Amino acid sequence: PSELGNLVDLIALYFYKNQLTGNIPSELGNLTKVIELRFFDNQLTGTIPVELSKLTELKTLSFNNNQLSGEIPTEFEGLMNLENIYLYRNKFSGKLPNFSGLPNLKLLKIENNNFIFGDFEDQFNQYNSLDTFTYSPQDKFDEESILTHEEGENITLTSFFASNPSSPNNSYQWYKDGNAISGATSANYMITDAKETDAGDYILKVNNSVVTNLELERNKLTVEISEKAGNEDLVFDKDVSLFPNPSQGAINLKINNNYSGKLTVEVYDLLGKSILKKEYDKNGQDFIQRINFTNISNGIYLMKIKKDNGFVSRRIILSK
Repeated sequence: PSELGNLVDLIALYFYKNQLTGNIPSELGNLTKVIELRFFDNQLTGTIPVELSKLTELKTLSFNNNQLSGEIPTEFEGLMNLENIYLYRNKFSGKLPNFSGLPNLKLLKIENNNFIFGDFEDQFNQYNSLDTFTYSPQDKFDEESILTHEEGENITLTSFFASNPSSPNNSYQWYKDGNAISGATSANYMITDAKETDAGDYILKVNNSVVTNLELERNKLTVEISEKAGNEDLVFDKDVSLFPNPSQGAINLKINNNYSGKLTVEVYDLLGKSILKKEYDKNGQDFIQRINFTNISNGIYLMKIKKDNGFVSRRIILSK
């Protein structure tokens, strides 16, 4: 609670290994005599308040094993008495303060966060001279998603590093199904004239020539390749209708033809991530099926109705 800030004569505050939730009170910045803050192994969220930079007597800062996020305040560079900084196993990201000027610093642990090379590359050599400096591994970057395309299309596999390279010392390597792709050494990777053999799981691994012994990895991109729609699909396309569209929560799929076989209905968001998949059997007669979208957020989505030799696509709009 914020009332902790009234305990101005405290020299140590231990709340570790509980089930504490919520944010770190900014009022803790009033405890200017504190030399130890230990809040590890809880479920704290939010950011570290900049007010904690007032704790000029602080020697040990321990926020590891929480769900804290955001950047570490740059004002922490002025905490000259800091000896031990435990930040590992959170969701921190962004440029790390320059702790290399802290004369008493002995330990810095920042692994299992969302830091990238450029966030601490400039001070890496100085940190390596500490008694303890741990920074690897870091959590995977970008979201896992599924991309569905037709044969013959060009497909660009993207990564965070394409727009945020962070360092000229980075090197990149894309992998398909666990095997390095020859020549795929940029932050993005393009598949040209896609073929069925291009379907698979893709990841990107990033290394850095300065920050050694750390490899960053992109979450998996699954690429699905379908047959290019031909005349039969164009005919099938005319037989498919969706209503109501826009919808407030459910859409009816109607197919008026004599096709017999399995139907797969899959819905994707605008990033290509699959959010719903259903399978049905069509027996050669007209088909109608109500599909519920109650648990899916408002927005624009792509629905693909696949049969054994092709598919048709429809844009749907959810507005609840």
